[in-house]
Amino acid sequence: MNNGLKNAGKYVTFVPTNKEYPLIGTSKGLAILANDEKYLEYGFEATQNFKGQVYYQLVIDTIDKLGLFTNAYDLHYEANYLGDRYKAMLSSDQTIVTLYVESYDKPNIAGFRNYSQGEWIKDIEAPEAEIIAVKEPIDLSKYLPTQEI
Repeated sequence: MNNGLKNAGKYVTFVPTNKEYPLIGTSKGLAILANDEKYLEYGFEATQNFKGQVYYQLVIDTIDKLGLFTNAYDLHYEANYLGDRYKAMLSSDQTIVTLYVESYDKPNIAGFRNYSQGEWIKDIEAPEAEIIAVKEPIDLSKYLPTQEI
């Protein structure tokens, strides 16, 4: 089952193509990746993965590059389950929803198990809950590398 939900994480729209991309963390900062050589004209750099396959990446590492992006957000999920709203994580095939509660008291709904101190989780079948996508805007300038003086 795949209900078309995106993976949780950070996303951004690349202005020149008006396409949305996931933001990938690299050692140089946040980046977007593409497989098409045409992206070289937008300032992407060709690089290779460990298998030798070529891909193109644009690292968001300067203030000038910020103008190439819009609509940056962090996506996570919540779920309405039995009348309450919980933080939620989806399995890779999106058939299982893990409900998450931070509390030192056990949740009132049966089936929650202690994950760690103050954290409770419960796995349910996806159709049992209403899944809600939550997009929180992010400021990409906060992810720019700091300049050493």
